Amino acid sequence: MHSQIIIIGAGPIGLATAVGLVQKGVKVTIIEKAKELSNYPKASTIHPPTMEILNEWGLYQQIKEIGKIIHKVQFWDRLKENIISEFDYRMLSDITKFPFRLHLDQYYLSKIFYEYLLNNELAEFRFNTELMDLEQRNESVFIQVKSETGMETLSSSYLIGADGLSSSVRKLSGISYDGYTNAGHHLLMGLKHYQLSNKYPGLGPVAMFLDENEWVDIITNIDMLKVIVPVEKNQIDSINDDFVHSKINEIGVVEEGYNLFYYTVYKTHQLVAENMVKDRVIILGDAAHVNVEFGGMGMNSGIHDAYLLVDRLTSSDNYHAQRQALKDFENRRLTINREFVQKSTKQNTSLIRSVEQQAIDLQKTSQNPFLSKEFLLRSSMLAGFRYMLDDSNFHINQ
Repeated sequence: MHSQIIIIGAGPIGLATAVGLVQKGVKVTIIEKAKELSNYPKASTIHPPTMEILNEWGLYQQIKEIGKIIHKVQFWDRLKENIISEFDYRMLSDITKFPFRLHLDQYYLSKIFYEYLLNNELAEFRFNTELMDLEQRNESVFIQVKSETGMETLSSSYLIGADGLSSSVRKLSGISYDGYTNAGHHLLMGLKHYQLSNKYPGLGPVAMFLDENEWVDIITNIDMLKVIVPVEKNQIDSINDDFVHSKINEIGVVEEGYNLFYYTVYKTHQLVAENMVKDRVIILGDAAHVNVEFGGMGMNSGIHDAYLLVDRLTSSDNYHAQRQALKDFENRRLTINREFVQKSTKQNTSLIRSVEQQAIDLQKTSQNPFLSKEFLLRSSMLAGFRYMLDDSNFHINQ
């Protein structure tokens, strides 16, 4: 079977890529190793430029009806129990139609993408199917996949890997992944049916508590409160329900009586692939770049990959013109991920370390309208997105 494009991975990045492509009249086949879409709680934040993309695709209103609009983010001193600074996204009203964050778990976004694609004859899904091998020859990519019916060979004009951090597409293509893995681990706890305590009067829906010993990050979602703290490697084996309840009580942001919906321990990485394009193979999202997960950059950055890829790949039917367009895509996205996304996530990580100086810097920033706007432009991902779309920032050798 030959498709115009095969996408490996039916997470939000693979599905977003498929949505963009079918809207351009391109036939796609989406291959997913799992039996169905994942409903595991992961990314929770949709940033303004991503909303601009969703609006262009005609899907924003569906997502807005589900999501929770968040206008402000706060920084607190955990030990002193007082607010340091607050930033209001409405300062960006003259720059974007969406001067806010929209909170909902990525499952809801994936479901909207999926349902849209199910109603489009150009999209085909193959679940419970695993990529085993790939080969590029002539004008096609040939892949070996394994499903319940056995092994099968498929081919396409292009193969897109949106299959996450452990990407089979990246590994089979021989693309190196450069960067570092952080030594620490993070404990993410999801609470439902909770009531905020009175310990932090005026606590907003998104807050980072600075503490040189143990920072805390909270994010209010449509149906739960997510609480993130660092944990030491030697603590991991002892993390259980009792440990988590004790930690939540120690933090003190909610009253007793909440429901512990789930918890997980994860490690953070700062990685960028050497290439995102290798002839007719392209990698996106976590397959190509992974950032320290503060500020919800990961999923949004992957959707921005998809948006630019669709634009460049469908700009011409001529292969040589497509190759130049893909070079441009790769140059822009690698630049953004190295210069904007990683700087923002490193900045967010630094906020949870040297508290005293960071508190001074945050107060100065929040009290200065120009600096506040610059801070919000970067943290909202608008600065990087606008930079990516500005042709004057890039040059491709013809």
